[in-house]
Amino acid sequence: MVLSDKDLNKVKEILKPVEKEVKILFFRDDGPECQYCNVIEELLEDIHSANEKVVYEVYHVKKDVEVAKKYGVEKGPVILFEEAPRIQYWGIPSGHEFPAFLGDILLVGTGKLDFELNPHLKEHIDAIDEDLIVYVFVTPSCPYCPYAVKAAHRIAYLSPRVKGIMVEAIEYSDLADRYNVSAVPKNVIVKADTGETLLEWEGCPPEINAAVDMFVHQIHHALLHAKGVEHHHGH
Repeated sequence: MVLSDKDLNKVKEILKPVEKEVKILFFRDDGPECQYCNVIEELLEDIHSANEKVVYEVYHVKKDVEVAKKYGVEKGPVILFEEAPRIQYWGIPSGHEFPAFLGDILLVGTGKLDFELNPHLKEHIDAIDEDLIVYVFVTPSCPYCPYAVKAAHRIAYLSPRVKGIMVEAIEYSDLADRYNVSAVPKNVIVKADTGETLLEWEGCPPEINAAVDMFVHQIHHALLHAKGVEHHHGH
């Protein structure tokens, strides 16, 4: 057990609304970045004990090659949801990220959004016409990071063209170096097919509606820019 009894009771309370089975797939590895893999496995077991509708399967990237390939996983630790595989965690969802992870379980388990999807926002999300990856680099002690993660994950939940990935910057230090992460949350929008970076920025407002709004507009802006369309900044 990695959660205290007190935390376990809180998790029980938070996950009460989960109505249908939520299947979490956890891909682990033997590499140095998988130092928290055992802890992640225990964490998933704790969550399952708090709500048995939340189930998980553990795969080994090098042994379960077919499954890893199916989900595009190249190394561990990676956590994703079978019903919503575009929502991903690369690294342990600990510290401030833990509530964000529980929020994703709720989202997948209830299908209910925790922010206001107004028509304007929905229009922008529906207009995403390229396969994108939105990386959100975090550290467990960063209080603003969960809002960025939630925003990327809500958009990934709503758009079949977007993969939202929380990247724990210390466990995935190679990737963090590649994108020059010096402050978190660092958010990077890349083209899924070419890996070309379309836009990167730091920070996120600490409120879910504002965070989703910001991310949707940044994606919209990045796509227009990539197509060479003249447009004005701002809303």
